[in-house]
Parts: sequence; C-alpha cells; structure tokens
Amino acid sequence: MSMSPIPTVLHRKNYHTLFPSDRYSWPAVARGCNTLIISQNADEPLGYLIPLLTHILLNSILLSQLSSSGPIAVLLCQGWEKAQVVYDLLEDSNVSRTLHPVIVLVGTGKDEVKAVKIPKNCLVLVTTPFTFVRLLSCHCFLFLRLHHLLLDEADQLFTLAPDQMATILQHFQKVSASEEKTSCPRQLVAAAKKWTSPMEDLISCHMPNPSIVITVPVEAALYGNIQQVILMTFESNKISVLLGALDFSPDVGQKTLIVANSVQEVEDVFKVKIVLSFHPTILLCTIFCI
Repeated sequence: MSMSPIPTVLHRKNYHTLFPSDRYSWPAVARGCNTLIISQNADEPLGYLIPLLTHILLNSILLSQLSSSGPIAVLLCQGWEKAQVVYDLLEDSNVSRTLHPVIVLVGTGKDEVKAVKIPKNCLVLVTTPFTFVRLLSCHCFLFLRLHHLLLDEADQLFTLAPDQMATILQHFQKVSASEEKTSCPRQLVAAAKKWTSPMEDLISCHMPNPSIVITVPVEAALYGNIQQVILMTFESNKISVLLGALDFSPDVGQKTLIVANSVQEVEDVFKVKIVLSFHPTILLCTIFCI
C-alpha cells in the first residue's frame, strides 16, 4: 500500500493543476508548520488535505504509540454537508486503511452525545464546531493526544460558531502544552476565502511561527493593514525602485504587501528578498488579471 494519498486522490478527482496557493502552502503544511491559507479556492478540501495527510501519515506510527487514545487530528467544517464531502475524500483515498477516519455529527441531546462511540483505531475525526464542543463535554479524555487541528472555511467557522471555536482552541492549546507533545509539535491549519478579524487572534495566540499564504490581493491588504504607495517607473527599473522605497531598518516591525502581475515576478522579488535578508515580513501575492 502506498503511504502517500497523493496519487489516488489527485487522479480520481482530476486535480491536475496546482493553484498558486497550493504551490506556496503545500511545503509548509507537509512539514507540519502552522499555516493560514487565504485563497479563492480555499473551499476545495484537496488544497489542504494532500499535504496534511502526507505529514500525518509520516508521523502516525509514532503518534499511535502514545499512552493516551483517541484521534490525533480533527478536521472542523462549518456544516454537515461539507463535513460529508471531506469525509468522502478521506474514504476515497488509501489513507482510510491507515488513519481510519470517522465522521461524527450529533444533535443537542445529552443522551445522543453520550452514546457516541469513536473506534480506538480512529486517528482522524471529521466534524463541526458544535458537535466537537458537545463531544468535549462528554468525551474530553478521547482528545488528549490531539496534534493536528484543521479549520475548513475558517472565516465561516468564526462567524457561525465564535463561542464554540474559542472553546475548541482553548482545549487544543491546553493538550498541546503537555510534555508528551514535545517530540511531535502541534499543527494548526486554517483555510479561508476571506481575512476576518478573529484570525488576528488565531495567529497571535494559537499559531506560533505561522506560514501565511494569501493569494487574494484585497485580503492580503486587509491582513497587512496596508497604506497604498504609488511609484511610477519603467518596466526595466521596477526592482531598483522597489528596493529604494522599502525601509530596511524600521523602528517598528512592518508588514509589506508587494503585488505582482505574474508568477515569475513574484519569484524574482522573493529571490531579491532572500539575497538581501530583508527583515520586515514581505507578503507575496500573485494576480493574473489586474
């Protein structure tokens, strides 16, 4: 059995071309980094599932040997329909024989929650914020080795279930602080179409050293609270003018948004940033039509 979910899932779903957000976010997610992805295709689960499952598979043997039981990853979706879509993707891949994913959706009845039985070999749980909070109230001991938390359509999650999300993030932070997690750091991945204010707290309080990938220029500007600066220059002199406008020794840490009109231009600016060891955060976005 292939340990990678990539061949089967991509082939069956005709996922032949990577989106710009995939090219930048997949390496970070596959390495286990905390990652925030904001893109037009953020509602496509394969955009985050492939690298996440790859990372989980590489660590599943070690994680399954930990003293506690229960899922090592929880995938949160805004409603039962999207949860079913994500679960079907997991079942359609070859990871189901290793990770034994389970979908759980329950109502408000206490007896219904108490009756939930999660198999001991289940390593991935797909659910909604409302159901997960109910599970935590009755089966908290089943989520003591939670290493990966994925927020599908995170902007909608924080809008529709703000109190539940606060409870879930608090639990994730608590269990991740135990000594047992030092050899297997936690990972939080959030995918969204829009930047919203709750994501500021998500990044600052729950995502240490995050990789932030934003391929929607307007959302990138909102994230950075950018003040627009217009500079006129010839095509051949753009990089020099750009470097002259940047502050390389800011008194206060800065966020700088550079909007390019081609993938190659993004790569060129990124290479210049690396060569110069530019300290302020440069957020690179690609636009195909401007």
